[in-house]
Amino acid sequence: MTSDANWLILNIKMIFLISNPFYPHQITMNKSCRNSDTVRRFPWYRLSVTLLLAVLGLGLFGQTRQITGSVYDANTGEAIPGASVYIQGTTIGTVSDQDGRFTLSVTANDKTMSVSFIGYRTQEVPLDGNSSLTVRLEPTDLMMDDIVVMAYSVQKKSSITGSVGLVKADRLDKIQSSSSSQALQGMIAGVQVRNNIGAPGAEAQILIRGIGSYGASNEPLYVVDGVAYEGGLSTISPNDIESISILKDAASTSLYGSRAANGVVVVSTKTGKSQKPVVNFTSKFGTSHLAVPMPKRATGQELLELTWEARYLDATRGVGMAPMDDAAARAYASAHVLDFWYRSFTDEDGVYYISKYTNPDGSPAMQPIGTDGKMKPGLVDAWEDGGNWDDLFTKKLRQEYNVDLSGMASDGKTKYFLSGSYLSDPSSYLIQKFNRWSGRANVSSAINKWLEVGLNLSYTQSARDLSTYSGGVRVARIMPELYTPWTRNIDNSDMFIQ
Repeated sequence: MTSDANWLILNIKMIFLISNPFYPHQITMNKSCRNSDTVRRFPWYRLSVTLLLAVLGLGLFGQTRQITGSVYDANTGEAIPGASVYIQGTTIGTVSDQDGRFTLSVTANDKTMSVSFIGYRTQEVPLDGNSSLTVRLEPTDLMMDDIVVMAYSVQKKSSITGSVGLVKADRLDKIQSSSSSQALQGMIAGVQVRNNIGAPGAEAQILIRGIGSYGASNEPLYVVDGVAYEGGLSTISPNDIESISILKDAASTSLYGSRAANGVVVVSTKTGKSQKPVVNFTSKFGTSHLAVPMPKRATGQELLELTWEARYLDATRGVGMAPMDDAAARAYASAHVLDFWYRSFTDEDGVYYISKYTNPDGSPAMQPIGTDGKMKPGLVDAWEDGGNWDDLFTKKLRQEYNVDLSGMASDGKTKYFLSGSYLSDPSSYLIQKFNRWSGRANVSSAINKWLEVGLNLSYTQSARDLSTYSGGVRVARIMPELYTPWTRNIDNSDMFIQ
C-alpha cells in the first residue's frame, strides 16, 4: 500500500477518534507526520474498525444505479419534453429532453418515481428494480384554461369580462356537416343557428343577438385568422379549424367597430404543435336520408274517384249551384273531375287537359271517371315511369378525405401546417349535391421577442347544385300523385328534371 493510501486511511481513522468523546488523548496531525512513530503507536484494533467502516461505506456507494425512460402522451403517443421526473421523498430529479427521454440515478432505498407535466395528471411509477421505464401521461382538462382568440390578442377565457362562446375542434369533428356554420347548432348558449334550406353546403343563418333589423342584414361579422372574411364557412374545411370563438355582447364593437353590431364569429385555423413532423389522414363515409319518412300517398285513381264523389255531392245538394237530380249530378261530376286538378288548354280540337291518364290511343282522357264514380277501364298511366315523388329521394354515399402535415422547428420558433381536403356530398335529394376541394398553408416564425412573421394561404373551389325551387323538399311531401315532379311538353312527353 502506498503512502497516499495510508494517508487516506489515517484521515478516516483520525476523524473517528476525534469524534469519540471517550478517547483520552488529544491528537494533532498533518501531512508531515504520515510515517511518524506517533502513527505507529495507535492501537491496531482501532485501525481494524476504521477499515471496516470504510469498506462498508464504499459498499453503500456501490449500490447506486441508473435508470432510463421515456415520457409520452397517452392519447397521441407524442413525446413530452420538459416533464419533471423525481424520486418521491427526495430532491433527486431531472427533466425529459425534447424526445421525452430521461436518465436518473437511484439507490436501493428508492421505491417510487413521480412524473408530472403541465396539463397532465401526475403519475407515480414503482421502480421495482427496472432499469428502463415507459411513462404515458393522461391529459386533464381541469388544469388548463380555454384559450380564446380576440381581435388582436389571445387570452384565457376566465380573464375575459365580455360574453364569449368557444367551440373547439374536437367538438366540431363529431358533427358530420359540410359547413361549420351548421355544426354550431346547439353548441353555444344564446346563439341561434337556423338551417333554413338544409341543402349540402348551404350556409346556416347565425343570429347572435336575435333579429336586430327587419330591413338590414342580421349576419354577424366573420373573422378568419384576424382578417375580416366575406365568404361563407362552407368554403373552409372543418378539418382546418382549431377553434371558433363567438363574441356575443356589445364589447365586440370596441374591437371591430360598427361591423360587429350583430356579433363576431372568430375562426382560428390550425398551426404546428409537435417538434416532430406529424402526418394525419382521415376519411369519412356516410349516407344521408330524411329524418321523417315520406307520407303514404293516395293513388291517382283514388284521388280522382274521391273528387268525383265531392262534385256529385255538391251538385245534388246545390252547393254553389242549383240542385240537380241524380243523373244530372253524375254527369256533372264526371265532366268536372279534372278541372279541379289541372289547367285546361285549348286548340283547334277544343279544350283538353294534360293529365296523368290518357286514352289507349294517346289522346287526353277528358273524363277518366265514369258516371258510376269509378275509373274507366283501359286508361293508360302516362307517368308510370316518372310520376312518383318518392323517387326524388335516394340514399347516396357521402365521402370526405383530409390529409395534413404539421410540426415546428426544434427551437419552437417556426411552426407550419399544410393540409388538403376533398368533400363529395350528393345529398339524399336527387338534384342537389355539393363538392369542395380545398388546400391550406399556415407558416409562422418568431424573429425575436417582439416580431413574428407568418403566411396564411388558402384555396377553395366548390360546386353546388340546387333546385330552382327552394321549397322542393317541402312540396314533395304534400304533392299528390296527380302531379309530376318533372316538367313535360304539351304532348305529355320528354320529361326532364325541374
